[in-house]
Amino acid sequence: MNHKVRKSSFAESTYLMYIAFMINGIIGALYYTPFLAMIGHEGFYVYDSAYAIFSLFLDLSTSGIPVAMSMIVSEYNSLGMYASKEKAFKIGRYIILGFSIFSFLVLQFFARDIGYFYLPDITDSRTGERITDAIRVVSFSLLIIPMMALKRGYLQGHQLFVISSRSQLIEQMTRITVILTGAFVTIKVLGYSVYSGVLVSLWGVTISGLITYYYLTKKSSYNEELFIKEGEGERVERTRTIIRKIVVYCVIISIVSMSVSLYNIVNKKLILVALTNLNYPSEEIKIILNNAIGLIPKIGTIVISLSLAMTSSIAPHIAGNYARQDYKGVNDKLKQVVSIVLVIAVPMALGIILLAPQVYYVFFGISEYGPPILRIAIAFNVISCTTAVFSTALQSMNHGKHVCFYTILSILLNITMDIPLIYLLHNLGLPAYLGANVSNIIAELLLLVLQIRTLYAVVNFDYRRAFTIFRQIAMPLGVMAVVVLIMKAIIPVSLSFGRIKVLLLLLIYAVVGAGVYFALCYKTGALKLVFDEEMISSLMKRFRKEKNDEEN
Repeated sequence: MNHKVRKSSFAESTYLMYIAFMINGIIGALYYTPFLAMIGHEGFYVYDSAYAIFSLFLDLSTSGIPVAMSMIVSEYNSLGMYASKEKAFKIGRYIILGFSIFSFLVLQFFARDIGYFYLPDITDSRTGERITDAIRVVSFSLLIIPMMALKRGYLQGHQLFVISSRSQLIEQMTRITVILTGAFVTIKVLGYSVYSGVLVSLWGVTISGLITYYYLTKKSSYNEELFIKEGEGERVERTRTIIRKIVVYCVIISIVSMSVSLYNIVNKKLILVALTNLNYPSEEIKIILNNAIGLIPKIGTIVISLSLAMTSSIAPHIAGNYARQDYKGVNDKLKQVVSIVLVIAVPMALGIILLAPQVYYVFFGISEYGPPILRIAIAFNVISCTTAVFSTALQSMNHGKHVCFYTILSILLNITMDIPLIYLLHNLGLPAYLGANVSNIIAELLLLVLQIRTLYAVVNFDYRRAFTIFRQIAMPLGVMAVVVLIMKAIIPVSLSFGRIKVLLLLLIYAVVGAGVYFALCYKTGALKLVFDEEMISSLMKRFRKEKNDEEN
């Protein structure tokens, strides 16, 4: 077996990571169907509440070091400071280990206080105890996941995205296998309670982290020659300087990441309070919260995967360009980000919006609240796809303070608007539970505007290119929408068909719609914007090699 890998260009690394994240997203959404059937909405409320707390403390324990490490490794590599790069990695391991142990202990000792934060008037004290137990179980993963993430950031800093993308799939597949198998055996075979099944399932995070860390370590050992340890006569950065560099990167990244995680927790509480005041039945509130906070984002991962991929791949590339003062290289990558979002993410989002009831049904079954929330949430995902990448780009160019300020500003605006917009929609006779989603879109648009202004000031980013690209995809988008609507009229998709048949029909819609869209994008020239010359050259070399192998 060939264990050797090679470095990837920005576009190639983006698509490698995108494929991995999208597969993860689809699998992650699909597994919720049997999982939800086993544990119900009550069990899922406990599971999702514990997972939200875990996400917040994962941000605390990693402290942004994995992303910072990819930037620092790329920067030092670009400057030929290889020994400094290795020194930074060792220092990062000590720092992240300390934060991991601290976060683990906090969750162990304060799990009960944190768990009772989720006790509204609509539930009893037993739910608080169940969330407490769930938090304690999932906290063990904080002892391994941050170390795994650091290793992944180190590899991404060397542009080894093949290993990174594969590790994403390994982690997700292992986690889901443990979750579903654990829940099934505990609840269906052994006959224990739903909440025992939830606790067993949460061990999937820790086990998947251990297996993925082992994979990353083995792959690193097979590719030692790619990690240049030292250069002839190079100057090694002082420990104090490296720590300061790590701290500067990490503080900003952590604040941004933790602010988002904290908002997700607060947002859940705000929706709960507002809908309770509007006299929504308690069971309906739980279903709405499970959809808005837990289930719908799983479908949104299909679009968000693009931003996750670009965020992972752009950090080391832009950090390297900026360190060499290659501002044209920075601009080219930012333009490619805009092109990828508009040409790839927008048609995906449009397709999901047009087929929201059917898409939701395939993943989670029939729901009164799911499709309306999905339509607005997916529109938000397209905007957040861009803001996430721009945030990482600005951090890679040492403008993290702007990112921090803009993110906190948009979150505060979001929090401020949540309850008023829920009440406003209620008074207008519209679904009140959509108010928080509308608030998300408004706040994210503000963040996008502020980011574009800063990018223009720093590297003279030409945001007007987006309008040119949109003109190139407008006609293909319109034709795609018409084709999908005609197909819905000719071959209607009834939810009474069953999930398998609905899924097959959706796949037909997707293939035909995507085929028409991309064919027209090729004619308008929009498709050429999402690939770089290095990636095209690499693909052509592989094609010629395979052709020669066949001839020989």
